[in-house]
This record gives sequence, C-alpha cells and structure tokens, in this order.
Amino acid sequence: MAFDLKDFTSVPSEVKLGKASKADLQLVAAFCEVGVPVSAKKAEIKELLVTTLRGKGILPDPAGADGGEEVETKDLVIEPTIGSTAEELGLTLCIREVELRK
Repeated sequence: MAFDLKDFTSVPSEVKLGKASKADLQLVAAFCEVGVPVSAKKAEIKELLVTTLRGKGILPDPAGADGGEEVETKDLVIEPTIGSTAEELGLTLCIREVELRK
C-alpha cells in the first residue's frame, strides 16, 4: 500500500512513517515545515521527523517512556485557504512532490 499524506495527517503514527519511502518522508517534512538536510539518509529523515513531531505533540512518546500512561496526540490539520478546493490542495501536494524530486 502506498503512503498517503492525507491519511498520515488524519492519523499520524510512527508506523506509517516507517512504511514511507524517502521521497514520502521528504514530503512529510516539507508539509510539517521540518528542515531536512539534502544529504540526509532515509533513516535520518525518519528519526528527525519522529523527534520533531513528538516534540510538537503530534506523535506520542514510545510506550513505557512516560510510565505507560496513555497520551493524547494532536491531529495535523490541513487548513485550506478560503476558496481552496480539494483539487487545488491535491495539486499543491503534487507540486511539493515534484519540488522534492529535483
């Protein structure tokens, strides 16, 4: 199953990041405005995303790290600008993917 940014933003998880390709991780980083070095390897990008998204409260800390208590996570929210349609948002995602491939 291919990585889906919309699915990740709806229910972010470390498991989904683990299944993502390097290009997908770069897309998530661009979407979340996380600076990633151009020379970074896939594992480094994933580690940087996990650390940053945990710090923002988007991803929970790993089980047991907080005493085993449940942690409520924040959803990533895609806030469309006024007049944005689903098609325009899809095109924006495609543009970001192309920019990352350059």
